[in-house]
Amino acid sequence: MSPSRIAVLALITVTTASACRNQETSQGGDGGHGGSGSATSAASAEAIPLPAEVQKAPSVCTLKTELFRPFAEYPVRASGIAPPYMKVGTTGAVGIARFELRADLAIPGDEDMPFWLRVVGAPVELHGLAERTFPLYAAGPLALGAFAAALPHTELHVVKATSLELEAEVQLGESVEVVDGPLRARGPCGLFAIERRDFLPTDVIPGAKWKTTPGAMLKTGRKIAVSRLPVGEAVARIQVKPTDNAAVAVFEKVSGRAHIGWFGSVVMIHGWIAESDLDPLTDAGAPKGADGGATKAAVAPSASASASASAAAPAIAPAGEHLSCPTAVPLVAKIGESRTTVGTLRPSGAFDVIARDKDWAEVRVHVPLVTITEGTRLLVRQSDLATCKPKKDDAR
Repeated sequence: MSPSRIAVLALITVTTASACRNQETSQGGDGGHGGSGSATSAASAEAIPLPAEVQKAPSVCTLKTELFRPFAEYPVRASGIAPPYMKVGTTGAVGIARFELRADLAIPGDEDMPFWLRVVGAPVELHGLAERTFPLYAAGPLALGAFAAALPHTELHVVKATSLELEAEVQLGESVEVVDGPLRARGPCGLFAIERRDFLPTDVIPGAKWKTTPGAMLKTGRKIAVSRLPVGEAVARIQVKPTDNAAVAVFEKVSGRAHIGWFGSVVMIHGWIAESDLDPLTDAGAPKGADGGATKAAVAPSASASASASAAAPAIAPAGEHLSCPTAVPLVAKIGESRTTVGTLRPSGAFDVIARDKDWAEVRVHVPLVTITEGTRLLVRQSDLATCKPKKDDAR
């Protein structure tokens, strides 16, 4: 065999061996329970490519908060067709003493595109897609049409978004009948928030002063017409249900008409009604949202409520290695065979490594008000754990 052919065969052999090694490196598991390893093995692992990030549509408004406390559970997805990989919020009591959760909500102008939600807790930053039904709140006193105003806990839903303004509406219960279309508010992005804030709803009513106690009761068993002025066409009708609080604030009375504010709905209804539609206040009409204290209590839980919620938080049992890293580590959500990069483990944030294999490690993080859904596995690359150290942290 000629020297030139020997050289060609040698080159082919070296190239083939290199390709095999590269194929072995690119393949691997996902932190399955069958594998094991340590930070030492992670140091020698080659970095493998990360999956694609969550796709974020161009947004026209971004709302931010330093204290995110959703009062219901909302699903968050890694893609528009994937099952939710996490839920944010709680259906129980919300304590505020033991955690801080920041959040950003990006709202696209395209009505067919979901919101983009990012939450940041002590150990982790996670982001994904939220439904367009995700609620907003008023950032301060906010009129909803000519006869209603948002309360601090009124949930608003975006119906239209542009670079100049948002338009949001509220879903009323059966107690209020609106004569002319849904109740909506429209204005700049800054009029809205993703957290409940404390304010006086009556600030939207010209000349009305906030009252700390109700002054009368709405009569039950009838539809009560509400007009914008002492004399005029009805813009809404109130029919108090047995479960409603019938107490109202009375701002003034003129010629048999009363200017009232009713807080028994999901919004404050204000306007003029017939004085004959009022009954004297009774003990049963003790303020439940018509006074400043009750309204504030609905926005900011008392210290005792916070302590109870904190005490009731489930304990997180330790598993595997308890680590923290000096730099941010990309975090991947795996549902079935689909993987998406959904955030990062934050520098110095504590997390548990519960399984390893050659390329991936499965981790667990504990963030109040964030629940990783059943069937979702959070993964990091073994190579990204090379500089991570054991973390002594008993508050887990």
